[in-house]
Amino acid sequence: MIITIIFIIILTNNNNIIRAQSIGKYANTDCPTGRYGNVPNQNTIELGCPGLCKEGTYGFRYVEKVSNTCDNSITTEVECNKAATALNLADKTSQNDGKAQSTNSPTGCYLEDGELKYNNNTGGYGNTGNCKTNQICLCDNLGRTNENEACKSCPLGKFGNKIGQTSIENACPSTCPKGKHGKASGANRSSEVNACECNVQNATTCPELCPAGRFANSIQAKEANGCPSCPSGRYHPHIEKKQTGKCSHPLSTIVDCNKAAESLGLSVVTAENDGLYNADYAPSGCYYSTDVNKLYVNLHNNNKGNCGATRQCICNEPTVIIDKLCPNYCDVGTWGNVMGQKSKHAACPNTCPTGTEGVTLTRGSGIYASSEAVACAACDHGKFGAESGLCVDCPIGYTGISGGGCKLCEGNTFTDDEGNEECTICEDGKKIKMEEMPSVGCLYSNSSLPCDINAIHNIGCEDDPIWTYIGFGCLGLVAISVCYCTFVAATKKTQYVDADESAVAQWKTRPKNNTGTFNSSNKMSAREQEVEATAVAIELSDGRTHTVDRVVVNKKVNLIKIKLQWKKLKEGVVAATTSNELVTGFKNIKEFLRNFPTDLNGKFEIKQKDLLDVASNKKAISNLRKEMGVQDIWTEEVENAVKEALTFAAV
Repeated sequence: MIITIIFIIILTNNNNIIRAQSIGKYANTDCPTGRYGNVPNQNTIELGCPGLCKEGTYGFRYVEKVSNTCDNSITTEVECNKAATALNLADKTSQNDGKAQSTNSPTGCYLEDGELKYNNNTGGYGNTGNCKTNQICLCDNLGRTNENEACKSCPLGKFGNKIGQTSIENACPSTCPKGKHGKASGANRSSEVNACECNVQNATTCPELCPAGRFANSIQAKEANGCPSCPSGRYHPHIEKKQTGKCSHPLSTIVDCNKAAESLGLSVVTAENDGLYNADYAPSGCYYSTDVNKLYVNLHNNNKGNCGATRQCICNEPTVIIDKLCPNYCDVGTWGNVMGQKSKHAACPNTCPTGTEGVTLTRGSGIYASSEAVACAACDHGKFGAESGLCVDCPIGYTGISGGGCKLCEGNTFTDDEGNEECTICEDGKKIKMEEMPSVGCLYSNSSLPCDINAIHNIGCEDDPIWTYIGFGCLGLVAISVCYCTFVAATKKTQYVDADESAVAQWKTRPKNNTGTFNSSNKMSAREQEVEATAVAIELSDGRTHTVDRVVVNKKVNLIKIKLQWKKLKEGVVAATTSNELVTGFKNIKEFLRNFPTDLNGKFEIKQKDLLDVASNKKAISNLRKEMGVQDIWTEEVENAVKEALTFAAV
């Protein structure tokens, strides 16, 4: 009974040994590199070694071990040398270790402190020690029974999509593209998606900031490979080789040259000083010399030669990458001096001041709207600053002044179109055509010109009816032409002689701050009023002396007062800053028109058109201010007040 049990145990153990030795084989031959199997006692490779190294992995013939012993020891020195070569060890020629049955050293092929050694394990005299970190065993990897033993993943940054491969070159032919690196984790390196991930972009990899006057998009850009580019507002150097011209930004240090050469994948990535000074046959900065296969830097940075086929410049050309990662420009008339921005509001917060206008900068010139001096220019002659950054042609009746701006033509001069640089003199025998209207400064709230609601504009030169009449009289009455012409001319030039001329002269020359000799009630005396009226009459006739007809003078004075009152009422509307002030202003105009004198004999009247002009100008200014973010003051109450006033104006 005991013998039977022992026999059964021995038989069972022998069967296990047979089974263990039969897997990983076919027809008693080890599964080759790149294949594996765990089905025992098979006669074909397909059945005994059905497993193939999958995509992104490869089979390997030899393996290094630093613990335990080899499953399959290398049994010849020749094989030991082949294993060292396949594993790319420094020492590829083995030496017999001269040991027998050493328990401190492994048998077969091993690397001891960098030296390749071989221990013959035949005849029962082989070493019996384990593999160690200072005695690394080189083992035969045939006859593997599972994927983990038989196959290795492609190296970091490499990938491939073929199965059953037995070398890195065949299994992993592809490399992660520029801008990506190999994934540290992940078993499957069969494709770029599985094997590679995007490089991290930060201030270190993207050290440059978008220039002042330009800005990035708020959304981070992407590279051609689909990876995120630099953080918004930043950019990285753009390295390229040039064979013509010169670098716009030469690389002037050995460190920068080495980095650039490495990024381009050049075979030489260590630069040296070219030792040249002012050479006209070699470029400045970093360049690759193809004829001697060397990388040079002109450390003096003063060579004068161009890039060429044999001296290829390695340049940092930032314009290309700036256009890509900082594509936006400040609008004409705006500017900013802060770098690294990613919105128009942050990059271009400043506007050209009144009296200047924006300059259109040439794209690609490298000049950006980074300061007022670059972005803005003074208004041209014949223009004025209507608003911030807006220059407008000087209107009719104005002339341009040096340095930008406009002024009204005076005396016997005029302009009859816009944008004039000087006034035109009205020719003899004609008179200036004048029109009373608000000055141009009233039409633009931020204008550099003052506002005068009743400015006199010299808008043309027209025939003078009086001189035309004189001319015809002289031609028609030849016999008495001299007498007739003299009489008419004298009548036009000298009207009356003033008896109170001396009093008027004294009043006109009084100090500006002296209000005259007022009585105790602070009112002008009758005599003072008479002198005042006389002075006004004289002023109305351009300072020539007159004899005063008191009725005429009083009418003229009343007319002046009416005009002044109308002027002040219009100025009140222009100056209004709230809707209540506007309503009050137009109600005052209504009362003024309601009580308007009827004895002016048509010399002055306020028509509905005049009132509508006042209202339209104010409404236009209100709308402009509304566009600038100021509260609109033109309300329904204001409209009603205007309509009520219109009912009292002349048609």
